[in-house]
Amino acid sequence: MNRLYISHNEVKSSQLKILLPIVFMFLSVLFVFSFTFPNRTTAIFYVSIIIFSVGLIYISQINSSKTNKNLFVLLSFLLLAFILGFRDLSGIDDPIYLQIFNLANGRSLVEYINSTDEELGFKVLNYIIYRITNGNYYICQIVFAVIPIAIFYRTFQKYSDFISFPLAIFILVTTVYFQILSVALVRIFIAMAIFLYSIENIWLKKPFKFMLIILTASLFHISALFWLILIPFAINFNINNKKKYLIVYYSIILIFIPIALFIVSKYLVPILGVKYSAYIFGNGEKINLLSFDIVPIIILGLFLERYIPNKYKQQYKVFLIILTFSPIVTIYSSLINFGRLSLYSNLARIVIFSMTYRFIPKEKPTLKYGFGSFVLCYCFLYMYRTQMTIFMENLFPYYNKFFII
Repeated sequence: MNRLYISHNEVKSSQLKILLPIVFMFLSVLFVFSFTFPNRTTAIFYVSIIIFSVGLIYISQINSSKTNKNLFVLLSFLLLAFILGFRDLSGIDDPIYLQIFNLANGRSLVEYINSTDEELGFKVLNYIIYRITNGNYYICQIVFAVIPIAIFYRTFQKYSDFISFPLAIFILVTTVYFQILSVALVRIFIAMAIFLYSIENIWLKKPFKFMLIILTASLFHISALFWLILIPFAINFNINNKKKYLIVYYSIILIFIPIALFIVSKYLVPILGVKYSAYIFGNGEKINLLSFDIVPIIILGLFLERYIPNKYKQQYKVFLIILTFSPIVTIYSSLINFGRLSLYSNLARIVIFSMTYRFIPKEKPTLKYGFGSFVLCYCFLYMYRTQMTIFMENLFPYYNKFFII
């Protein structure tokens, strides 16, 4: 009877496995035909980027040769780096960054640092690139594209024991990458990548290393400093002691965050300049039902946690905690403008989705491939609603240094 049951599950699993490619193809066609010409051509191009970047990672995972594995990962990385790095100043913030870059002309490093309000690490790297390249901004743009994408890929490789690497790249591209491409969020993209890289130090209980990496991230975007509030978890993170965990969690929400806000607004903002004063003291965000769109994802994550092996419960719990900060940040943003802090916490979606899909057992094929189909639908809809339509004029057509499509 058991053998018959297993055979039945194997047949059902092999039948449902084809569901994901079918759903992906359907969503891709639906996405493309939601645009009219000539934008439809650009939409096909963007879908092709998704297919090749994810497909190359998938091929790397099924390839037994380590050399070939690394080659396919490298090709996937180079594709995303090329599209982002060689954009022809098409992002919203690109003209601003070009202007900041050109401020290095005729200035010493100290003079350049004092000439703009951006973070120290960003300014120093800008200045070095300007001097080395004799003011070639495209090389600067390539460098600032390569750094974060390389860190993301390296992080996913490190986490590959407990996530689906191809699915992680798919979620990164559809929920983050095109927003960066359209808005040119150069500094925070680097900070986000470094932040995600640092997270393993929480469950490894290395608070000092976690702090150093977050401080490094803050050299590119000051908002990264907010995540120092996670240090208590890195000091003593124990998911089995729920009482201690809840005490730490609610202490951060109700005590540490308000104190941090007070310190930032009273002592840090005055020395950061007018730009950051506008961030902190600008009008707070208006809250509505859509502001809490991440809550159903958190509930789903809690429900599906049962399928995560005990060996990786710590990792899953860490990312679930980070994801819960998204609605918390939204609530506080009604009082003080937090800028783009939720971009950090929403990165946890990548790990939670790809981790859950990996560990839902094949013996439950309906749940596994049903969940996979849900992730595909969610990401395509998210990409369309929050990036392709809102930033259409910066994404359609796509302007590259070498071509326009």
